[in-house]
Amino acid sequence: MHHVHLPKLRQMGIIESSGEQSHVSRGPHFDDIVPLLRIIDTYRDELPTDVL
Repeated sequence: MHHVHLPKLRQMGIIESSGEQSHVSRGPHFDDIVPLLRIIDTYRDELPTDVL
């Protein structure tokens, strides 16, 4: 399986992953996106289903 988003999130410091990439955890900049995640969660029912 090829991951496109995980390497980008890792580069941005949003996530950290182990060498084999089987374990993903919050990176040093994860808290920067928490407000966005809360908005997405709040309006989940109003968002197009093909983007979630």
